[in-house]
Amino acid sequence: MNEILDSIEFKNLDELLLNSQTELMELGDIYSDVPIEPDPGLGKRIKGCFYTRKGKKMYWNGKQWLCEHKVTKTRCKQCGGGSGFCKHDKRIENCSICGKKYFCIHGRRKHSCIKCGGTSICHHGRRRQNCRECGGASICVHGTQKYNCVKCNGSGVCEHGKKKHNCHICIPFYRSREYQKYKKNEL
Repeated sequence: MNEILDSIEFKNLDELLLNSQTELMELGDIYSDVPIEPDPGLGKRIKGCFYTRKGKKMYWNGKQWLCEHKVTKTRCKQCGGGSGFCKHDKRIENCSICGKKYFCIHGRRKHSCIKCGGTSICHHGRRRQNCRECGGASICVHGTQKYNCVKCNGSGVCEHGKKKHNCHICIPFYRSREYQKYKKNEL
């Protein structure tokens, strides 16, 4: 078994994924003669089936439409939807090499660079939403962050008047299976 694994050499994980995707596509060609139905409508779609939609072969996974390669259309490079991604497999606006217009000379996002005076930074040198003097959106009328304010009943404060992550009563409850089942059913 180890000899087989040693004989397979991949330059990187991307090559491995590309090879497995092409193998799946070749297997999919076996079923290429199966007729593809037009989209029957939301209530009548079957999970895991191909349909024609807007003149294109599309795949329904039960929640959303995917391209014929079973990938989100914006992420499929074969369908040409990967235009928002650079060669480093990052979104262009998040890549400091390819998306230079989004970054300043200090290598930070333009809007959050203190030295360049970004739009998210106030004249006190803080993030605008967290600045008390500027009346930031994250600051309540009591002068604390809304999330942690006991008087405003912030979402980071438990019913015992403590921060949720510091409360010795709440921590075991939030880690319990009953709470996890409750949160799962709530979503």
